[in-house]
Amino acid sequence: MEPAHLTARSAALATILFTCILVVANQDGQHGLTTFVMADKYDTSDMPIQLVRPAPNHRDLELVESNLMLLRKLRDPVAMVAVVGKFHSGKSFLMNQLMGKSAGFGIGPSVQPKTMGIWMWGQPLVVESSRAGRRINIVFLDTEGFAANNVTENYDAKVFAVSTLLSSHLLYNSVKIIDQSDIDYLELLARRTQLFALRSQLSKSKWTSDFNQDLLTFPPLTWVVQDFVQETHQMETPTEWLHRLMGGHSRESDNYTISLLDIFEQVECHTLFIPAFDKELLTDLSHAKDEDLSSDYRRERDQLLRKLKNNVLPKEKNDQFVSGADLAQLLQVLVTAANDGSLADVPSRWDTFVERLQSTASDDCTTFYNKELDAFLVDRNKNQPVSTRSFDLQHQQIKAKAFELLEQLLHGLDDALITARRDLSTGIENIYLTRRELNEKKITVKSNQIKSKLELVADEQLRKIALPVKSADLKKHADSICSQLIRSFQDELVNLVDAETLKSLLESFEKSLNLIAVNVESSNKLLIETSMAKQKDAILKNFDEGVGYGQMKEARKPSILEKILSQLVKNSEEDYKVKTLEYKDESCYEPSLALFQKELQQHKDTWVKKNQELAGDNIKSQVKRYSNRFAERISNKAIPLPMDETNLNARLTNAGSELVTEFETMFSDFKDCCGYESQLNELQESILKIGREKQQENIKAYRNIVNDVFKKAKDIIRVSEEKYGNQYSFRKFVEDVASSLLAEGKASHWDNKLKAKVIDDFIKEDPDINRLMEAKKGILATIIGFLEYFLSFLGL
Repeated sequence: MEPAHLTARSAALATILFTCILVVANQDGQHGLTTFVMADKYDTSDMPIQLVRPAPNHRDLELVESNLMLLRKLRDPVAMVAVVGKFHSGKSFLMNQLMGKSAGFGIGPSVQPKTMGIWMWGQPLVVESSRAGRRINIVFLDTEGFAANNVTENYDAKVFAVSTLLSSHLLYNSVKIIDQSDIDYLELLARRTQLFALRSQLSKSKWTSDFNQDLLTFPPLTWVVQDFVQETHQMETPTEWLHRLMGGHSRESDNYTISLLDIFEQVECHTLFIPAFDKELLTDLSHAKDEDLSSDYRRERDQLLRKLKNNVLPKEKNDQFVSGADLAQLLQVLVTAANDGSLADVPSRWDTFVERLQSTASDDCTTFYNKELDAFLVDRNKNQPVSTRSFDLQHQQIKAKAFELLEQLLHGLDDALITARRDLSTGIENIYLTRRELNEKKITVKSNQIKSKLELVADEQLRKIALPVKSADLKKHADSICSQLIRSFQDELVNLVDAETLKSLLESFEKSLNLIAVNVESSNKLLIETSMAKQKDAILKNFDEGVGYGQMKEARKPSILEKILSQLVKNSEEDYKVKTLEYKDESCYEPSLALFQKELQQHKDTWVKKNQELAGDNIKSQVKRYSNRFAERISNKAIPLPMDETNLNARLTNAGSELVTEFETMFSDFKDCCGYESQLNELQESILKIGREKQQENIKAYRNIVNDVFKKAKDIIRVSEEKYGNQYSFRKFVEDVASSLLAEGKASHWDNKLKAKVIDDFIKEDPDINRLMEAKKGILATIIGFLEYFLSFLGL
């Protein structure tokens, strides 16, 4: 049986400490035989899987997120069996033997550590446990060894803490003997893990009134001593031997007692004989088959395995055994907390560590008091003010719990406990005085909450009014609502504050209500303006449709259009006044009416402009049409060429004048707008241009009559062209030759002006003459030509 003080200690822990990470119900303590069954077909690998690895600096831990998925897939209850201990002490070999594998977790002959971080075997051992009353999964965890080179003790503590709090049964592995340093180091790790669990809870954002000790309730511990060949004192069992060593242990200070028996739920010891006698096998046991192992080793190994299978139970959460997903979540929280600094640093000397533990325990218990008091004020009383009596009573209760928690954390450390008590008392007193003063100020907070609540009610009730309504009616309704809420505000505070304070609060509340009412009145005014704007837009649309919106294809006479628009403006103004009559007394009515009239005039002006644009487009198109008609009237069919120039010019003038007169008559109503004058000028210019082209065609027709004459002239010119060195003299020579030839034959009766025009056309159009003229170019030739021209002009 456990000693009475140990049972009381466990009960105290269960009452004081709780966890926000994983709730595990008390195990029922029943023992029974276990029936082994075949493993379920989980999607897991029969191989080692790394769950946690060291960070690159080998000081922090890192989760292997992808491998956590394998753990989450275990749906049936899961019990973790973890092994911890010094590096190269045979931990991996031990776990392989318990799983019945020669080549499982990595082992080897090198002096370097093989296992890094925390590994699990991918395929769980599935058993029908009579103790659990159902099938459970047993998952074996292999961990990185302690005291390796270049690895800090703080890192060792993280591996130990995570493995311990995650497992349902913990194996602590050592070799040959249990010595004082092993016990000291295990106690240091256990105490740090105990403190780590508490600080992990305190880091949560909210406390509850229910206490749970599962994080601080360590799993059963089995100390496995491998290669054990000695005999125990007076034939005592390994467990009795271990307990005796703990009971007789001493340090430099006699004020401490070994607390491992208090921390762990159960502490047992199991010894294993040397596994083999062959040196080659002992150097690398990964090559050893089961028949190669010593019979004593196999017998003691199998005893250990039976103990584990018959007694191990999964952790519980909300009275249910945990699954792989629950343990994966717990592992994430533990690794995060370990890296965040929830694990106290390990000093090099025990007394220094105790001093640090004392300070940390005092601080954490002070934090516990602060958070519990905060939970009472914030969570249970919803931040409402409480009576001084209730406040002081809660203070005393939480203070007692904080001191009880401190005693559990520093159990056996009497000197440290005395100092920590004094520090905790000071810390609690400071918090108490501050919180009490804060409680006295909460009446102000209460009044502000009531004020805010009633302001929301006022806003809600005012916004229930169907808007828009007449401003006078809205004000009357708003005054009634505000009066009722002011009375409610006064009723809720009358027993909480004095008369002067109440008067001040009422004045402030009335101002707030007036502001809310003004906002609603502003919204109502906006809706009234919006309603009037909609009427304005609808009437303007009707106005446009009345004019012929989207249908006017031809321009109307300005006088007719003005008459239509004036009547529509009058009708639209009357319509607007009728439809907005209910808002006539509103302050925004007159400005809205003025805006409507302004936009109505703009629409009228738009239609006038549109009519002018249509007229302008029509006039422009008629210019082209009349130009084409003129071209048709003077075509070769109507006026055959050549024709006497006087007759031709007369006919051109008559045809053009008739069309211009017709154009002016057609658009007589638009003479003062629409670009009429410019279009008329354009028509006249077009007629003149077409007439000039007809005249030029007439010259060409005359030239065609005397083409044979010009051929003869070209022959004469070619013979004598070299005599003329510039364009002027050469041109004069060409003109003289052509004139002399035209004086006879068909052109003899032509007047000289006609002949000159025909000769000029010949010079411009004949390519041979043009080529010869181009050859006469040049600066000197140009100067000489100019002088010849000037002298001829003077008659010299």
